[in-house]
Amino acid sequence: MSTLFLATSLWALAVPAAAQEPRHELHLRAQGLGEALRALGSATRREIIFTPGAVAGKSAAPIDGAYTLEEALDLLLAGSGLVAVERDGSVLVVGRSQVPQVPAASRGDGSAILVTGSRIRGAPPASPVTTLTTRDIARAGQTDLGEAVRTLPQSFAGGQNPGVAPGAPGSNNNQNSGSSINLRGLGPDATLTLLNGHRLAYGSFTQAIDVNAIPLGAVERIEMVADGASALYGSDAVGGVANIILRKDYDGVSATARLGAATDGGNTQQQYSLVAGTLWDGGGLVATYDFEHDTAITARQRDFTNYMPGNSTLLPAQKRHSAVLSLHHELGPDLTFSLDGLYNWRRSSTVLQVPGSARYTTEPTNRSFAVAPSLTFEATPSLSFTLSGVYGEDHTDTRQFTTTPAGAVSAYPYCYCNSVKSLEATSQGDVIDLPAGPVRFAAGAGYRDNGYLNRSASLAEPIDAHQDSYYGFGEIYVPLVSPGQAVTAIHRLSLSGALRYEKYPGIDDVLTPKLGAIYAPSADIDLKASWGKSFKAATLYQQYQPQYAFLYPATTLGGAGYPAGATALFTNGGNPALKPERATSWSATLAAHPRAVPGLQVEASYFEIAYRDRVAQPFQGTDFYTALGARTLDDFVDPYPSAALQSELIAASPVPLYNYSGLAYDPDAVAAAVYNTFFNVARQRIRGLDLMVRYEARLGSGDTLAFNGSASWLQSRQRLDPARPYTELAGTIFNPPHWRGRAGATWTRGPLSASAFANYTGGVEDTRGAPAVRVGSQTTFDLAVVYRASAQGLVPGLGFALAVRNLLNDKPAYARPVADYYVSYDSTNQSAIGRFVSVSLTKEW
Repeated sequence: MSTLFLATSLWALAVPAAAQEPRHELHLRAQGLGEALRALGSATRREIIFTPGAVAGKSAAPIDGAYTLEEALDLLLAGSGLVAVERDGSVLVVGRSQVPQVPAASRGDGSAILVTGSRIRGAPPASPVTTLTTRDIARAGQTDLGEAVRTLPQSFAGGQNPGVAPGAPGSNNNQNSGSSINLRGLGPDATLTLLNGHRLAYGSFTQAIDVNAIPLGAVERIEMVADGASALYGSDAVGGVANIILRKDYDGVSATARLGAATDGGNTQQQYSLVAGTLWDGGGLVATYDFEHDTAITARQRDFTNYMPGNSTLLPAQKRHSAVLSLHHELGPDLTFSLDGLYNWRRSSTVLQVPGSARYTTEPTNRSFAVAPSLTFEATPSLSFTLSGVYGEDHTDTRQFTTTPAGAVSAYPYCYCNSVKSLEATSQGDVIDLPAGPVRFAAGAGYRDNGYLNRSASLAEPIDAHQDSYYGFGEIYVPLVSPGQAVTAIHRLSLSGALRYEKYPGIDDVLTPKLGAIYAPSADIDLKASWGKSFKAATLYQQYQPQYAFLYPATTLGGAGYPAGATALFTNGGNPALKPERATSWSATLAAHPRAVPGLQVEASYFEIAYRDRVAQPFQGTDFYTALGARTLDDFVDPYPSAALQSELIAASPVPLYNYSGLAYDPDAVAAAVYNTFFNVARQRIRGLDLMVRYEARLGSGDTLAFNGSASWLQSRQRLDPARPYTELAGTIFNPPHWRGRAGATWTRGPLSASAFANYTGGVEDTRGAPAVRVGSQTTFDLAVVYRASAQGLVPGLGFALAVRNLLNDKPAYARPVADYYVSYDSTNQSAIGRFVSVSLTKEW
C-alpha cells in the first residue's frame, strides 16, 4: 500500500488556471525576430513593442498552425533571452534582466508599461526589479504566491507565515496562517505590498499583508524591488516594495483541481480554482475563485519532534475561500474606468500542549476584502490623469481556549481588526524633448487613513485607533544619451529623482528623496545606482497596545546595593508618542547581457541600509535580568519613583498589578520604575549582495532549456544601547541566514515543461544560550512536470501538472528546544513539511 501511495502521490503540482486566449491560424516563415514579431502582431491584431537593439541579430523559427498569442510568443522568443510582458492591452518584449520600458519613439499614447520602482510609465528604475510571472511559478511547481516568494533568496520566511511555530520570538508570529513578504528580514511591516499598485488593509497586529489571499489564477505577475522606495510609495517601503499585478484580459473559463500531501503524513491539501473572463469592445472582466482545505502537521507525525506532546501543531490546519474581480472599460476614447476587488475568508487551528498541564487551542478566522476603483483620463498622447481610491478591511477574530488537565475550559476571544481608506490623484507625461528622448514626470497627492480596532476580554473598552496622513510626491526621468545618438563609450545614460512629503497629524512630517542613475557603456552592460531615504510609521499596535505593570524583586532585574525587600516596578506595552522609523539606503548594480552569448544575463547588486529609530523594547531577552545594572540605559529607568507616579503606571494597566515579588506591594519599597514599553530605540545596519544568472538556449525541434540561479548574502546588525557594540541578527536563529540560494533548469517543448531546482538555506548560530551552538544548513530539491492546456494536445483544453518538493525528504537541522512543548528547529528558516507531492488537472473551455 505504501508503494501504491507513493506512486500515486508522485502525480503532483498545482497549476493556476491559465487565461484562455483565442487561437490564430499562423503561417510565419523563418525570418529575423523583429520581422516575425511584427508579422505576429499584424496577424493577431495586437500591439507588440520592442526596440530594434533588443532583436538585432536574432532569428525566429517558423510557425505553422493554430496558436494563442502567448504560445506563439513562447516559440518566437525561445532561446533569444527575451520575454514578453503584457500590460494595458499591449505586449512588451524585453530582456529578462532588463526592466520593461517603452522606447519614446515607439509610442504616442499613455499606455506604456508601468514597472514597480517608478511611478512613470516607460521609465526604467535604477533599483533592481525581480519579476515572477504566473508561468514561471507554475513551471517551478509552486502552488501559491506565498510559496513562490519564500523561495526567493531576498525574502525571509519569518514574520507572519504559516510555518512559523510557537516559540519563535520577536515579530515571528503566526497569527492567522497568512503568508507575508519579508524582504531582507526587516519584518513584514517594513515591506510594502501592493495589489495593482493599491494598498490593502493591514493584517492582524503585525501589519503583514497576506499574499495568499490572492488566488494565483488571478495573477499575471509579481514585481519586487528590494530597495528603499518610500519616496515613491510612502510608509513601509524600507526593505522594499512588492506589487502583485492582476490579469487584465481573459476570455473563457478554466477549472483546476489539485490534491497533495506530505509523504511523512499531514498537510493533505485540496484546492479547487475557477477562472472566468470575457472581453468586449473597449473592456474586459476577469473573475477568479479559489478554495483550499489543508490538514495539520502534528508533533506525532515527525520523528524529530517525538519529545513533544503528540497533538501539538507544527503546521496549522486551514480552510480558505478567496475571490478576485478585475474589470476595465473605456467610457470614452480617452477615459477608462477600472475596478479591482478582493475577498478572502480563512479559518485555521493551532494546538500548543504543555506536558502535564494545560492545552492551548487557537482558532483565528480571518476575513478581508478590498475595493479599488480608478478613473484614467488621457488628456493628450503624452499626458494622463488618474483618480483612484481604496477601501478595505481585514479582521482576525480569534477564539483561544485553555483546557486544564481536569477538563475545565476557559475561552478568551479577541479581534485584531484593521481598515484602510485612501484617495489619490496622479498625473504623468512629458515635460520637454531632449535628443535622447522626452523628459518625463509623475506627480500626485493623496490622503490615507488606517484604522485599528482591538477587542479583547481583558479590555474594559475596545482600543479604536486611527492614523491618517496627507502626502504629495513628484518624480522625474531624464534621458541624457540614447543608443541612436552613437556617443562613444555611452550607449545609454539616464537620471531619475523623486521626492515625497508626508504629514502625520500630531505625530511627524517626513520628507524622503530618492536619486537614481543608469549608465550603459555598451549594449552588453548596464550599471545602475540608487540612493534614497525611507520611513515606516509605527504600527497602531505599537502605539496603542495596553500598558501592563509588573512587580519584581529588584535583584531579579540585576539590582545591587538595594535594601532587603526592595522591589522594581516594570512596565511594557504601547507608546502613543512613537515617531516614524527612518532609513537611508543605497545600491549599485551591474547587469550584463552580452550579445555574443544570446540568452545569457548576469546581474550583481550590492546594497546597504542604515536604519535608525526602529521601534523596539529596550530590555529584550536576557537584558531583562540586567535592567537595573545597565547604567547606559538610564533613560528608561526612574530610581525611587514617587507614589503618585507608581499609581499612574499601575492605573494605566487594564488589569491589576502583576505581583511576582513574593511580597505585598509597598510603594515605599519600590526602588525603581523600569520602562519596557515601545520606544524609537534601535539602530540597524544591513548590507548584502544579490546575484542572478540566467541562460536560455534553443535546442533542436524548437525545445528550450533555461538555467536560473540566484543567491543572496546578508549581514544585519542591531544596537539598542549606544554604549554597546552592535549584535548580529543575520546568521542567528530566527533571523535570516547569511546565505540563501536557488538554482535550477527548465526544459520546454511546446506546452510541456519539466523543471528541477535546488534550494539552499544557510546555517545559523543558536545564541539563546552560552556557548552559542551551530544550527546546520538545509538543501532541498524540487521537481515539476507541467503540461499546459492546449487545443493541440491529446485531449483539447486539458492540462496536468506533477511536482515533488523536497524530493530527498531532508529534515530540518536540530536546534535545542527551550521547552519540551516548543519545536527543535528554526521554523523561520526550515520547514517541518518534508517531501510533498501533489497532482492537478486543468480544463479550459
